[in-house]
Amino acid sequence: MASIRDQQGRLDEQISYAEQATSFFEHAGFLVQAFETGILLERGLVGKGRLRDATESANKLLALAKRIDSPARIGQAEEAVGSTLFELEHYPGALEHFRQSLKLSLQVKENVPYEQLYCADTLARLGRYQDAEETLSSIAISDRGKPDIQVGVGKVESFMLESKRQFREAKVLAAQTLKTHPDMAPSERMELQAIVTESEVRTGDLKDAQADSEKLVDTSQKNGNSKLIARATFVRARTALEAGQYSKALQEAERALTYFEVQQEYESAWQTRAVLALVYDSQGEDDKAKTNAQKALDTLHSLEQDWDSVSVQGYTSRPDIQVTLHRLHKLV
Repeated sequence: MASIRDQQGRLDEQISYAEQATSFFEHAGFLVQAFETGILLERGLVGKGRLRDATESANKLLALAKRIDSPARIGQAEEAVGSTLFELEHYPGALEHFRQSLKLSLQVKENVPYEQLYCADTLARLGRYQDAEETLSSIAISDRGKPDIQVGVGKVESFMLESKRQFREAKVLAAQTLKTHPDMAPSERMELQAIVTESEVRTGDLKDAQADSEKLVDTSQKNGNSKLIARATFVRARTALEAGQYSKALQEAERALTYFEVQQEYESAWQTRAVLALVYDSQGEDDKAKTNAQKALDTLHSLEQDWDSVSVQGYTSRPDIQVTLHRLHKLV
């Protein structure tokens, strides 16, 4: 039943059935079956944006895979742990698991291009653009024509262009990927639409950005994923800031910040705090601007405490991060 609900996109029922089935199979000693339903459970939790629960589920999945002692299943579980850490914005930890998954995928000759995409995406978030590009280039020519691989490559390359502040190029590539692959997964569509919208904001195409940010929020709410809703709300806040709609920008940023802080998604949290600081600065409220700027920097520092020095250096060297940090330091 859980697999049927997975195909139907009925996530609440999928999670319920998968929880029951995984518990039953594991207690009965049917470890392979418990692993298969555990995959469906983790996938459903991620789909609902229940990332803390998904992380716990993925770690249990990895322990189960090691009991089964199957390289292919261990690789699947490593990918699951990496995916939940990536969604929680713990990129160094995600990269470690994705690399393990890639190593095992090469060993069993399964899912190799997907693991390469995951590694490339994570490297890009850490500002390691050359490593990300080399990883994308390593994808076999025979795999590059697959639609889902093309979507993944387009997404990673669009993100890198945006984070390098090459906004027009980022918008063109993201829009082209959306147009060429209308049947992509909702989460990937949302991410590409966000890149289009934020690129419009940065290039001053505010009319298009406002319309697209509203569509982004509507789409995320229909999808029902809490993380995607918060991400879309953040984009709408940044759009409202640039459009001079300060009251709306404050309301949307505070709404997004509540989710990010509860989920301990510190990257999104510090960037949302930065939006609040810039809104108050635009309104001439210097004390509130300074307070939120300092909180943004403190949140970034909290994030860095869990990262190794190489990851911190790469991340804070990203051009988009450098610009935001410069603006925050001027306010404190």
